[in-house]
Amino acid sequence: MITAYARVALAVDFTDIPARDRTVDSFEHVTLSGEGTTWEEAQAACPIPEDAQVLFWARWPL
Repeated sequence: MITAYARVALAVDFTDIPARDRTVDSFEHVTLSGEGTTWEEAQAACPIPEDAQVLFWARWPL
């Protein structure tokens, strides 16, 4: 079994923020996970919200 971890920033909305000031640091960050028999299935099992921005993916085992 493979576990995929996604570090995401929640409720990302840059609508009112000038381009030079955009950073994900001002949004809440969480780590989500999903499991599958392949890397693709594990990623697909991660419940990533529609308005979230994925910061990075990690997998276990490597």
